[in-house]
Amino acid sequence: MEFMDTKTCQNLARSFAGESQARTRYALYAATARTEGWEYLARIFEQTAANELAHAEQFLEKLQQHGKQPIENIDVAAGYPFTHGVTMENLYEAAHSEEQEFLDVYPAFAAAAREEGFPDVAALWEQIAKIEGLHRDVFREAYSQMQTGTLYKKGKPIVWRCANCGHIVLAEEAWKVCPVCKKPQGWVIGDLPERKLPES
Repeated sequence: MEFMDTKTCQNLARSFAGESQARTRYALYAATARTEGWEYLARIFEQTAANELAHAEQFLEKLQQHGKQPIENIDVAAGYPFTHGVTMENLYEAAHSEEQEFLDVYPAFAAAAREEGFPDVAALWEQIAKIEGLHRDVFREAYSQMQTGTLYKKGKPIVWRCANCGHIVLAEEAWKVCPVCKKPQGWVIGDLPERKLPES
């Protein structure tokens, strides 16, 4: 069977398109967060967008590697989210999309690739699925903290850092305005989850 006729080829094309679309969506979410005064959350969206670009590059590389000839065009039939609201809604939607890739989409693509004899592609999907799980956890925690009002207020002292000037304070609650550079609270970095392996 020609590579272009495999599920793996179609799924790589879908993954490339999906990661490219996610990168753009997260860039838009970052702009919205920044407009709303959530600089810290904007930076999280931007970092995730950069990760999605790296994933898209890896999927394109596998397409080219296994295609063995220039691939001019692949028709992709797939559904992609087109949501864009306020930051809290965007965090919720981002967590949901990342969870689908982590738990359903990429594991299914990996299984199909293994079945068709592409273990290297299967391994790539498995690795990227774990990263998408990390993204889900960060978005989910940010959403939860916004919903409960604990993004900048904790029940115990933690280290707060200004993303602009680096001012650091150990306290239960972040400042409203940085005493050093006068940036508003949206520039404060608190304790969203560390980048650790996600749980299913």
